[in-house]
Amino acid sequence: MATNSKIEWTHHTMGLGWGCRTVREGYKGVNKRNVNYIKKIENFSINVIAEYTFDEKINRCLINSFSDFKGVQKVYEVADSHLFLELMLQSLKQSPWSACVTLNTIEELNSVRKFITEDGSTGLTLSYDGAMGNGFSNPNNKRPFNLSQLLVLGVKEGAIMFDAFDTILPSYYSMFGFKAVARIPFNDDYKPLIKNGKSEKDWCFKQYKKFNNGRPDVIFFVYDGNDRNIIEDRIGVFKLFNINQKNHIQLFGKDEYDLAKTVALKTYLNILKTELALNKLPILEDLEIRQFPKNYTLINNNNMKTTLKTALSKEERIANNNTKCALALEKGYKYDQETGKIIGQRNKAINAQNNGYTIISFVVGGKRTYLYGTTFIEYVLKRENESISHEEIELAKVYVKPSASYLAQRKALKEAQKQKALVESDIQDVITDNTKFNLAEKRPLNKRELRKLSKRQKNNRRQKRFVA
Repeated sequence: MATNSKIEWTHHTMGLGWGCRTVREGYKGVNKRNVNYIKKIENFSINVIAEYTFDEKINRCLINSFSDFKGVQKVYEVADSHLFLELMLQSLKQSPWSACVTLNTIEELNSVRKFITEDGSTGLTLSYDGAMGNGFSNPNNKRPFNLSQLLVLGVKEGAIMFDAFDTILPSYYSMFGFKAVARIPFNDDYKPLIKNGKSEKDWCFKQYKKFNNGRPDVIFFVYDGNDRNIIEDRIGVFKLFNINQKNHIQLFGKDEYDLAKTVALKTYLNILKTELALNKLPILEDLEIRQFPKNYTLINNNNMKTTLKTALSKEERIANNNTKCALALEKGYKYDQETGKIIGQRNKAINAQNNGYTIISFVVGGKRTYLYGTTFIEYVLKRENESISHEEIELAKVYVKPSASYLAQRKALKEAQKQKALVESDIQDVITDNTKFNLAEKRPLNKRELRKLSKRQKNNRRQKRFVA
């Protein structure tokens, strides 16, 4: 999804070698030429559909940012998914970290744009909805940071987001304006394996030991680097991804990849809308997504007063609760299905309650977080069995919910307090109706106190009619 839609003029030129081709001015500093020819790279013949060249300014900025960078190359957008995959596999065989690069199927590669450098050593894909992936760079070509020119091109071509294992790539990508917004824990059930066709090498926990003991989180990033046209001016000025950022982004369950990706995309749309609002630009129609409103207004009429209350949408509440539940599990909280109790960090049952509901509380980043036991139990049960029935979940919640007797006592107490208030107001009315006197200060009531008295008496009479 391109974010800088605009009308562009094109013209045609005639070349003896290429035939008729379209040349257009691309994003600032990048020139794109639409072509259609076969390019020989090593032993491969690749169908090139577009060429990209970079101006000297981009070249200079990349060299200043990465001292080992050898200079920009032509970049080809190619059509052949089989050959792109072959170049990618050839590169990954030379890398000890190839297991953390996901291999897509030919069908998946057919549905994305594919870019490679002119020597075939480095490549990247960009989906039509703005997701980057499949980044590779062959170490045998001895061109360190060669991927940087493709990242510049990806940003200028409308890259929105990407996800990666929390190894070395997140810090590198964050130099180009990408910000971490969500994460999920490593899932042993889906670790990269050759037999699953998603990896060139099997995942080795020893190889990745320094990254969370071999189980790095998957981090979701979105673009937050402002003007894409001049991203080369700001490479390296953005805050690098680090452990502090990681601990402050939203955490989802290890099986909630799709939910985390959806939340990341909505985060990007919010960033984009903020930028457009600051620049006083209209939001393009193709960027608007119909969705449940983020906020809605509740109007409550109480004693002739109208109050407005802003509430989170259902989707946001669920995502927020899921994050809290995942954190509680990380902190060591458990649900004992035999006793129905929630076990705390000290291996003791949680007894803290609020209005009869069991409450879990723990500190995250110096801030105390509270979580209802009912929400925690539902999260745990659904993680273990997605098809569990509503009745089974409600039955499991019985121990951490207020009992019927507790609710009856609470209701009776409220009624008693209401009747007591009415009796006290009756006594006060008898005293003040005739005297209009402040008994505590032994003086007549002023105008303000008289208005309050009149209003209270009206409310009391209305309440009596309602009770009767």
